[in-house]
Amino acid sequence: MSSSLWFHAAPGNELTLKLLGTRPGTIPAGDLIVVTGWFNTKDKLVGQALDKDVEQLVKLPSIPGFVLLVLGGAVFLANRIRHHAVN
Repeated sequence: MSSSLWFHAAPGNELTLKLLGTRPGTIPAGDLIVVTGWFNTKDKLVGQALDKDVEQLVKLPSIPGFVLLVLGGAVFLANRIRHHAVN
């Protein structure tokens, strides 16, 4: 089975595709992407998938990290105010 199909369609606003299985039975689930040019499309798709994975890894620790930075700043500021009040 080929992972891509190259075709020349007539210019227009609509593209109609009809998928038929080569063997009797149902066609397995999959994704269909129609692009005007295939160059670097695969790399872009992999990059987007990696961005989503990395986004989840960064998003979760960033919330507690931000809270810790604010609390650390508050402790630093309170300590500085207390130090000036004593002197």
